[in-house]
Amino acid sequence: MPERKLHEIFVVLIVSRISYALSAWGGFLTGQQINRIMFIVKYDVLVILPLHDVCDVSEYLRLADSELFKSIQNPSHCLSHLLPPEKNLSGLRSRGHG
Repeated sequence: MPERKLHEIFVVLIVSRISYALSAWGGFLTGQQINRIMFIVKYDVLVILPLHDVCDVSEYLRLADSELFKSIQNPSHCLSHLLPPEKNLSGLRSRGHG
């Protein structure tokens, strides 16, 4: 099977399962669980796709959280009402100390 097809299958079967609802359950992962997921991904990449980069689970988690937060900030998002109101920062100094 061509390497490109193997990579597509890997992304569809493995990466999609890891990233599914990652922002919902990723915060409950311990460091040991993240390492176990990384071991599986690294092993599969080393055996099946030795020329491709290894995806970092903690980076996927950071990106998923960032994307969710950006989407929630949209007033039409169903969870936007859960965010606290924006603070007025007009009374702060423009420069820090020093």
